[in-house]
Amino acid sequence: MNDTVVIARGLRTRLGDTEVLRGIDLAVRGGEVLAVLGPSGSGKTTLLRGLNYLTPFTDGEVEIAGHRLRPGLHERAHAGVLRAVRQRVGMVFQNFNLFPHLTALANVTEAPQRVLGLSPDAARARGLQLLERVGLARYDDAFPHTLSGGQQQRVAIARPWPWSRSCSCSTSRHRRSIRASSEKCWRWSPIWPGAARRC
Repeated sequence: MNDTVVIARGLRTRLGDTEVLRGIDLAVRGGEVLAVLGPSGSGKTTLLRGLNYLTPFTDGEVEIAGHRLRPGLHERAHAGVLRAVRQRVGMVFQNFNLFPHLTALANVTEAPQRVLGLSPDAARARGLQLLERVGLARYDDAFPHTLSGGQQQRVAIARPWPWSRSCSCSTSRHRRSIRASSEKCWRWSPIWPGAARRC
C-alpha cells in the first residue's frame, strides 16, 4: 500500500526574472516529518504555497492525496480541483493570520463550516476538542488581542490541522508546538540553505 500523501515533481517557480524553485522533487508519507531549511528568501514559503497553489508554479506538478495540480490553473476555472486540494492541506503561516474580530473558537471553526460544510454544532464540538488538545480549552471565547503570542500560535496550529486533512504545513518555527499537539502530521520549517533540493 502506498502511503505517500504529497508528491512534487520538477517543481519550478519564477517570480519576475528570478527562478525561486529550481526543479524540486519530494515525496512525503503520512505521519512523516520533513524540514526544508534555508535563509530568508531562499524559497521555503514559496514551496509550501506552491503545494497549495496559493503561489502558482511555472513547471512540474504536485499531487496531494490523489489530487493533481499543474501549471496554468485558475482560481475560477479550476475551483473544484483547487478546493479538493485545499480541503486536505492545512497551513500555519508565520504571522498566524488569526481573524482579530473572531474568538479563538471561531478562528478554529470558521473554515470547516465554510469549506467542509460542517454544521455549527459539529464544528463547535470538534473545535473545542482541538483547543483542549493544544491547552486552550478555557480560552475558547478569547479574542486574539487578549492572547499571548504562544497562545495565538497554538490557535493557529489547531485551526488547520485535524479537519480530515491529508497534511499540515508550517512556514515558520512551530516545530515543538506541532509535535506536542499531533501524532500524525508532517511539516516543513525553515533554517538552512539547500535542504529543499535534497528532499
